[in-house]
Amino acid sequence: TAALMAEIDGLLAVYTVSNIPWIVVSNEVGLGIVPPYPLGRLYRDALGRVNQRLAAAADEVLFLVAGLPMVVKNRS
Repeated sequence: TAALMAEIDGLLAVYTVSNIPWIVVSNEVGLGIVPPYPLGRLYRDALGRVNQRLAAAADEVLFLVAGLPMVVKNRS
C-alpha cells in the first residue's frame, strides 16, 4: 500500500497547485460484506484509505444513495 499512498500523494500535490475544480468519483466498498478472500479485503481496505485521504483534502464530499446526494462535507 506504500506505492498506492505515494500515487495519492502525487495526485494531491497536483490538486493543490491546480486552479480548476476537480470531481473525483469513487466507489464505497466498505459498507458491504467483508470479502472472504485476502485480495478482496486488501482492495477494500486500500480503497477506504484512498477515499479518506481524498475526502480530507476535498472542499466538498457527497455520498450518493439511490441517486440521492447526502452532503458529508461542505467548506463553502
